[in-house]
Amino acid sequence: LLVHVLDATDPYNELHDQVVRDVLEELSLDTIPVLRVLNKADLVPPEEHAILAQRWDATVVSATTRAGLPELMVELERVMWREERLELKPSFRRDAERWEEEGDESD
Repeated sequence: LLVHVLDATDPYNELHDQVVRDVLEELSLDTIPVLRVLNKADLVPPEEHAILAQRWDATVVSATTRAGLPELMVELERVMWREERLELKPSFRRDAERWEEEGDESD
């Protein structure tokens, strides 16, 4: 799971988001789940929070005031556990362990 934190006040969020998606694709990591978080909610009018959350499919939080953090924890739990997307070991570690096991068998 990648938690992608964006600045809710940044007018270039679309560009930043696209760069992250491009890098993930280049690294062949574009299939991992991404949870978007818009930080600095305290600098955005409260009536815009729901609009931003829907537009970005994100959780809106403020690290300064801690607003939205309970909702973020709920969303993290949902993505990681309820949808059973959590992999306890990255694939490269699983592959390395499998390679080590196969190497032990041939010794």
